[in-house]
Amino acid sequence: MIFLGHSSRANQFIRSIKGKNKMIFLMKKSNHVITCTPYLDSYVRKYNNSTTDISSTINTDVYKPINNYNNSDSIVIGWSGSHSTSKYLYILKQILIDLQAKHNFKLLVIGDPSFCIEDLDLEAISWSKETEVS
Repeated sequence: MIFLGHSSRANQFIRSIKGKNKMIFLMKKSNHVITCTPYLDSYVRKYNNSTTDISSTINTDVYKPINNYNNSDSIVIGWSGSHSTSKYLYILKQILIDLQAKHNFKLLVIGDPSFCIEDLDLEAISWSKETEVS
């Protein structure tokens, strides 16, 4: 949802260049806008009626559902992002610690190998195309 603008306070000058008004300007001036969710498509149509919603897809030859779960499997809560977005996961620090005090689980962080919360059972690894599915 790039039209919401950049929330970083690190560089106010860049914020003015990348702000919401630029996105609205580009939407109005575009011949056609491609979106990836019905919500975004609805938003863009306020400024440009020529849109196509191409929802994200999953290659079902590569990504296959696992249907053999049982109650003895350990619980893994997964998160995928990057170093720049893991700050949003840190917001849940106390919630995750409290939850782990009540329930045994492991947090798997993919994309920020330096992610760490003391006293939380977690594994932080880099993302790679070769290991994404597994």
